[in-house]
Amino acid sequence: IHERSMSMGADDPTKADYCKFLPKKRRKIRSSVIPLEHGHLANHTISHRITEELAVVDLQRLMRGHLARNMAEKLARQEAFIVARTAAIEEMKIKIRVEF
Repeated sequence: IHERSMSMGADDPTKADYCKFLPKKRRKIRSSVIPLEHGHLANHTISHRITEELAVVDLQRLMRGHLARNMAEKLARQEAFIVARTAAIEEMKIKIRVEF
């Protein structure tokens, strides 16, 4: 019999952990004002700059993705054309050999 399977006490390593469901101590709130999320008390320029930088990153991501998809489509079309041309040349070679 496995040692861990018989362990049912406080030392049980397979025992379920329900700590996340226990009520947590909340700190006392002096007011009902929602705390600022950008981490600075009154400096709105920092939060606006962070928002602008995130927007710039999103724009760059969208543009680079668009360019990469276009390039991949162009390369796929070129590859398909080369394969089709090679297949057509081989078919013509076979027809010419059969004819003569």
